Amino acid sequence: MLVLLVFGMLNIAQGQVNLIPDPGFEDTIQCPNNSPCGDVFLIHWFNPNIDSCKTNPDYYHLCLLNSLALCPSSTSQICSPFEGNGFMHIFLFDGQVKNGREYISTQLVSPLIKNKKYCISFYAKYSKRPYYITSNIGVYFSEQKPVSYIPWPSEFVLNEPSAENKDSNFINFSWEKIELKYIAKGGEEYITIGNFQNDTNTVLVPSSSPEALPNFKVATIYLDYVSVYECEEDSMPPPASDSSLHYKVPNVISPNGDGLNDAFVLESRGVKEVDVKVYNRWGELIQSTKYNVQSTDVLTKTILWDATHKGQPAPQGVYYYLIELSTKNGEVIIEKGTVTIF
Repeated sequence: MLVLLVFGMLNIAQGQVNLIPDPGFEDTIQCPNNSPCGDVFLIHWFNPNIDSCKTNPDYYHLCLLNSLALCPSSTSQICSPFEGNGFMHIFLFDGQVKNGREYISTQLVSPLIKNKKYCISFYAKYSKRPYYITSNIGVYFSEQKPVSYIPWPSEFVLNEPSAENKDSNFINFSWEKIELKYIAKGGEEYITIGNFQNDTNTVLVPSSSPEALPNFKVATIYLDYVSVYECEEDSMPPPASDSSLHYKVPNVISPNGDGLNDAFVLESRGVKEVDVKVYNRWGELIQSTKYNVQSTDVLTKTILWDATHKGQPAPQGVYYYLIELSTKNGEVIIEKGTVTIF
């Protein structure tokens, strides 16, 4: 799997120019230390918050493989980079301080061109011991070097993100590629990555990790291999044949009975029938059902799987799904992916 991912990255690099000068956080000034007020120790990337003692992203490098500074979970397997030797760790949410955030920024190789479409991607994952998980991560492009003079709350929360991850796309414990799109205003020279939603609008789900502390509202993320490149016209998703068509499913559910994300639910409009199959990591079929969607003209939620198997709660882990959607216009759409039970 890793070989395929790396091969995919090389294909992108050959076909497009990546505007990020150090995609994998490799160009170090020195081996990082665990000082809470230290620099990020990178040549191209920097912390845009002025008070680095309170809002300092953590830079991890394999030169610290045997150091507890490498990773909060103190588990080197969890804290291995996606590729290369370096990666970042930032706070997306800190419930102890209003709008507490960490960000990481860099100057692009060249400014963005007005009205051009750009593809943004990066790899992200949560640590072994997240307290809460969130889908809220995005990017902010700016003409001027980004600076926040007020660390708590961060001024960047006041900025509208240029592109943002979907609310339903919760990030897993393994490296996952996040892909975003942006149409440039022209002249943008800097990119900043983090959570630009305020505390009220940040979507949080309690972690089911046995190491988590449920009353400690903190969500952090590992970040690696960032890309920004101009999209060819045919790389943009084609418009749906039915302009009212809409469908999405979550990639994380937490069936703990709290009424939030307890089941694998399809949110749809314009979908008439659904055929869903769910497999466990060994390829065993554990759910196969066909549904008639209650309404095709309004936004409707359909429970595709209640996260059980043979009458018992399904174990935590990654599951694979294959969904066949039949629209009200007779179009058939095939969707496949993974959903993780926490």
